[in-house]
Amino acid sequence: MRKHQKSLTGSARVSALIIAATLFINAGTGNTQTPAKNKIPPPPPKQSAPKPPPPRTIPAPPPQQVPPKSAPTQPIPPRPQAVPQRPIPNQPVPPRPQVTPPTQPVHPVQPVRPAPVVPMDTKGHFNPPPNSTTKPLAGGRKETTMPDGTKVQTNAAGQATLMSKPSGTQARLNPNTGRPTMVRKVAPDGTGVMVHNAPNGVRSSEYVKKDASGHPVRVVTRGNVQYREREFRTGYRVRTYSVDRRTYTRVYHTTSYRRYGAYPVYVPAYYYGPGFYTYFGSPWALSINFGWGSYPGYGSYGYYFAPAGVYASPSAWMADYVIADNLKGNYAAQQTADPGSPEPQDGSTTPIPADVRSAYVQEVQTQIQDDQAQASGRPVVESVPGALNPKFRIFQSYSDVEADNNGEQCAITGGDFVRREEDTPDANGSVTVTVVSIAKPTVSHCQANTRVRVTVDSLQEWYNGFIESQQQGFEAMVAMQGHNGVPPAPDTLKVANPDGQAPPDDPTVLAGAVQEAQTNASSAQTEIQTGGGQ
Repeated sequence: MRKHQKSLTGSARVSALIIAATLFINAGTGNTQTPAKNKIPPPPPKQSAPKPPPPRTIPAPPPQQVPPKSAPTQPIPPRPQAVPQRPIPNQPVPPRPQVTPPTQPVHPVQPVRPAPVVPMDTKGHFNPPPNSTTKPLAGGRKETTMPDGTKVQTNAAGQATLMSKPSGTQARLNPNTGRPTMVRKVAPDGTGVMVHNAPNGVRSSEYVKKDASGHPVRVVTRGNVQYREREFRTGYRVRTYSVDRRTYTRVYHTTSYRRYGAYPVYVPAYYYGPGFYTYFGSPWALSINFGWGSYPGYGSYGYYFAPAGVYASPSAWMADYVIADNLKGNYAAQQTADPGSPEPQDGSTTPIPADVRSAYVQEVQTQIQDDQAQASGRPVVESVPGALNPKFRIFQSYSDVEADNNGEQCAITGGDFVRREEDTPDANGSVTVTVVSIAKPTVSHCQANTRVRVTVDSLQEWYNGFIESQQQGFEAMVAMQGHNGVPPAPDTLKVANPDGQAPPDDPTVLAGAVQEAQTNASSAQTEIQTGGGQ
């Protein structure tokens, strides 16, 4: 499956040397890894650093670290892009398929050594060092080559926007701060690493290498979520997720569509009986009052989103469930950010528009009709990806991306809503969207009602996230079984879908792959050191 980020350029040989140097330096300095923070529930107080041992005394080996206990079981099973539980108060937990606890926690890797700092002030203004050469570009932009061969592009205001190193590492810079928003380094065959630093403080990375058979293996991390994706049979790829010390799998079918090329489609591990989907396609005889309770996640977004509380149909309930599920996952990812990394909020937050929420209800109903056809033995032929399907116009972001705003970059972060305005991608694989709702605006965000370009890869990932959240909503509805005033759903027996079944990776293999990916991500990031508040 392809991620929304564009292919990166670089040298595979150089990447290998960097990895080897990183491992050598870590071995020589005794560098250790620090587990990522998890603030749901709040972490215990930090332990003070141990005092150095007295002279001529051999210190005892440090006590073995015991992984913290898992959080208490919650009523709603998780989805991969979010925390693994989606609570509905006082409800039982349905069993989760394909769960294997990892044998060891994954530790994020810290940068191994600083690179020469590119001189910038805290507003991103570039100050060329002596003996640099500068040439003008169109639109008042400039490109400066520093003595070490580093190239820096600036906008008409003198703020740095792009940087490239002689090693092949490239970076996109936030013109307001000078900090890198995107760092990438890959070989011509597509192997390499990309790191994205979102204005909400969430760091994500994608690391691609090839296995012994020459097939690409992707390792993606975002906040508290990591997964390893590999091909396990022709046309199908499996992702083994690690989320808050739990592992599970998701299967995706690779399909091609015109010049867009190959795209992934989420394949459910099971279906319910046809009558279950008919239940979701009909209104309830009487509207119900439903109490969602208060839990970390959607509650932290306050004025931006509040569940309706009164529902005339299960589809309307499902639309609110999907929105809340995504916001909760993004909230969990933000808890891993360094305290000083998120940008402050810029501007007031406005609620998700009513027409957006209504459109989401209709999209829920459209997808349920496809699920019903699959459950009835009438497979739906994917003639067009969900990202470009005319029936799906409204998308909620399940990740953090950089959008193109007439040549300038602006941010879309998890929980934002966009409306697709085009059905055909351009030569760069992007389409025009309108930003219709912003969960937590910052100065780097795309402004509301602005038209920007987003990759179809990103929209397809968001579409898959929507389907996966909806699948979790089905499980939540089954778990309720008529409680909270909700009429019981019929035909709730699960029937396994062979196409959606795949064995998970061994936990040790997964942990090692994530460690390797984070080492490469940190190595690439340390090559891009600027003076813009870093």
